[in-house]
Amino acid sequence: MTRSAASSNAGPRASGRCGKQYFSSADRRRAYPGFVDITLLYFEDCPSWRQANAHLEALAKETSQLVVHHQIVGTDAAARQHRFFGSPSIQTNGHDLFADQDTPVGLSCRLYQTPHGPAGSPTLEQLRQALLTRTDLGQSPSRP
Repeated sequence: MTRSAASSNAGPRASGRCGKQYFSSADRRRAYPGFVDITLLYFEDCPSWRQANAHLEALAKETSQLVVHHQIVGTDAAARQHRFFGSPSIQTNGHDLFADQDTPVGLSCRLYQTPHGPAGSPTLEQLRQALLTRTDLGQSPSRP
């Protein structure tokens, strides 16, 4: 079972195990420590978001701690609101896993530097490493 939720420009939707929105990501982090919420932000005409999504789904199958959400970004205002650095963007806790200080915010296609040259999505291994080094993924959940 994949743990993902699609949403519109109205804002990200949290998904529980059954895909229903019951509480916010912040509430879920407090209730279920050790889970890592990832948001894949994209615009629908982007040809690369599906590859990023396939990589995230593969990682979600590797660990039960990863919860993937989807956020469609369709306007410049939404791009500014979500700190959207181009499609696809991958965030955890509102922070982009691959953006640097010079990355512009806006509706554009995004290029990632991969071992095989520029690509529209980070590789599976780049995503795995970014998640391991920038999140609590892989650590045992603590129990209250």
